[in-house]
Amino acid sequence: TTGDIGSTGARIRGRKWRMIHPPTHLHYFTAKNLARLLHRVGLQPASTTYPAVKRTLGSMLFGVFSLRLGAHGVYSVLSRLPGQNISISLNLHDIMFIVARKPA
Repeated sequence: TTGDIGSTGARIRGRKWRMIHPPTHLHYFTAKNLARLLHRVGLQPASTTYPAVKRTLGSMLFGVFSLRLGAHGVYSVLSRLPGQNISISLNLHDIMFIVARKPA
């Protein structure tokens, strides 16, 4: 798995895209250029999918209100509401899962 810098979200957010965080990510790929790289090293892409990730409602509220908006007071109030541990499946289609194989 790796981020897809060609995704709509990545293009809209630009340098503020959530997957841009050096030094953990030094190279960025689109599905197309990663497929070319795989071909170059003798592998054949078998499938490309965009899996969802699970997040709790509480972690999503923290990410939006506290980290992104800096609204720590708002988050403090919201974090007291019930349902913080509700798990939500989220798919922004910006993380790709590529399976490759060596041709026979």
